[in-house]
Amino acid sequence: MLTSRINKRDIIFWTEIISVFFSILLIIIYFIYKDKTIFSVTFIGTILFWGCIKGILGMNKLKTEKSPFKKERAKHHIYEAVWILAGMLPICFFIIYFI
Repeated sequence: MLTSRINKRDIIFWTEIISVFFSILLIIIYFIYKDKTIFSVTFIGTILFWGCIKGILGMNKLKTEKSPFKKERAKHHIYEAVWILAGMLPICFFIIYFI
């Protein structure tokens, strides 16, 4: 079931694996085509995907968990998602407009 701890960890793990795969694919596409637009769109999509999945899983875990320790871990996922979005999106927009 998706509600078990093992599967939630697997989802977070696979999300990070997919993000790394997209990042590698993005670098390969950039070196092949030298196209800034494809690079920027793929990079922004990867960051949004990663941040949103972490945020959604953190919110779901925060709602369902009773243990204070597990609630703190859920808050950590939410904070991490916010910092991913707040830290990486300005870099993406800088790449789009100034490079």
